[in-house]
Amino acid sequence: MKIEETVRNLIPSKDEDYFLCNFNWHFIPNKYTGYSVPNPAKASNLLLYFLSNCNPEFNDKLKLNKMLFYTDFLNYKVNGRSISGISYRAISYGPVPANCDFIFAHFIEKEEIIEPVFIRVNNSKVNECYKPLKEFDLSVFSAEELKTVKKVVDLFKDTSSWDLVELSHTERAWIDLNKTKSIISYQDYAFDISIK
Repeated sequence: MKIEETVRNLIPSKDEDYFLCNFNWHFIPNKYTGYSVPNPAKASNLLLYFLSNCNPEFNDKLKLNKMLFYTDFLNYKVNGRSISGISYRAISYGPVPANCDFIFAHFIEKEEIIEPVFIRVNNSKVNECYKPLKEFDLSVFSAEELKTVKKVVDLFKDTSSWDLVELSHTERAWIDLNKTKSIISYQDYAFDISIK
């Protein structure tokens, strides 16, 4: 009975299968995951840390996607693997997680760790930004990963979304791949990113 219970606990439920299939396009560590297993706990804590430490006026999906990209690719460049294991694709507004809409929806609706808030800008425009609903847990990161996370936050905490988009448009990964909206290889592009 103990063996059967252990086996049942090891087999993912249909809900877990659905989530993992949609969280990332690649499950096995490879050049598109930064040779890390996709890790939703690290991704969620990255978002919570960003939201807790960056200017709330700029905490929209556009900026958060770029922060995730730069954190993962800088960590690969410095430490030889990504933090979250997320695959990124080049689109019109720069690199984004390949399944960013699913990831945000999951963290808003299922896990309820972030929520959208609307901020008025220049008395005429409204931005959809996000705020954290939970405290971040830094214990999920190694010392090397935490150093990378803090560096990216220090660099970009007061940077506007549009400034980050423009910076991402100078990256070779975006220049080479945006027309085809291709998945970005960490191995081929991380060593060329502009931040050190």
